[in-house]
Amino acid sequence: MSVAGVANVCVHPRYRGLGLSKKILERVHEHYRSRGFAVAGLLAGYTSLAHGVYQRLGYVEVLHLESLALSLNDVNYLLNASVREGRWSTRAVEEGDLNTLTELYEDATKNLSGVIARDEEYWVSKIIRSHPLHTFFYSKNVPEHKRVVIRDGVVRAYALIHTWREEPRLLEPGKALIKEVHACGGVRDHVLALLAVIRWLGEAVKPRSVVVYTHLARELREVLGVGVLLGCGEVYMFKPLEVSLFAERVAKGLNNVADELGLPCVTLLVGGEYFGYGNRVVEVDERGLVALALASDIEGAIERGWVIARGNSLLLRLLLQSIKPYINYVDRW
Repeated sequence: MSVAGVANVCVHPRYRGLGLSKKILERVHEHYRSRGFAVAGLLAGYTSLAHGVYQRLGYVEVLHLESLALSLNDVNYLLNASVREGRWSTRAVEEGDLNTLTELYEDATKNLSGVIARDEEYWVSKIIRSHPLHTFFYSKNVPEHKRVVIRDGVVRAYALIHTWREEPRLLEPGKALIKEVHACGGVRDHVLALLAVIRWLGEAVKPRSVVVYTHLARELREVLGVGVLLGCGEVYMFKPLEVSLFAERVAKGLNNVADELGLPCVTLLVGGEYFGYGNRVVEVDERGLVALALASDIEGAIERGWVIARGNSLLLRLLLQSIKPYINYVDRW
């Protein structure tokens, strides 16, 4: 599903309080609605005043990203641990790795909601040639900072890295970011891949701290035994633009999962219209559609009345329990 991205809504201090941001966004929504977009998404600072404005316009908070922060002591500890995993090594990404990168990404994100589909052109233009960090800033393109992780001659993982050296304005001295790391296999494979990447970082740039953005932040900390979980101070929010189209796609997605799991299918009742082909009816409003689409806080949506499960709350949990809301740091813009 294509999402209309909204970013950097700014009003001059002299003209705040006049409702201009609301009017601007309404125009933006109408523009994207006329172009066939079913939903809009934006990134907001969690504590910003704009956050409340977006909520009043119908945007629904989806998730807060977590990351794993490693201190110098943690890094040194992991460097010592990585010596025992010497079969894992890294090298810079090469042109011939594109298919493998795509396969690793698709496999690692198949049970995540909110991820962006990447084709070869996306990999080359967004990741290989550029190194996005923020809307207005692109750091120096350092090929060595796009790494694949190899074991027994086979690429098993990749990592995208950013350090203070290529963009000291945006990162504290000595800080390195592992902006994305995906490995084939489970948490243990991610741990071993991360150890290999940290070993390379220790040799190449000698960081004093490392932050790892990953949907497995909690799981990695449990296995590694070190690190502090951080929230990044940002929240993703979504708003339906074309409700009928959005509801149709959400119902189809839910019933695809139901068919795969052998569970009853559902029909969504939205604004008096029915979407889907199941005999289990779930009534939702626009905000509830977002919660179902992103598998985000269904219990909270039911408590708020955004989703009226009509006795089907257990079915909804079963349909969504394997899906985790996550948006990759690299793709956020």
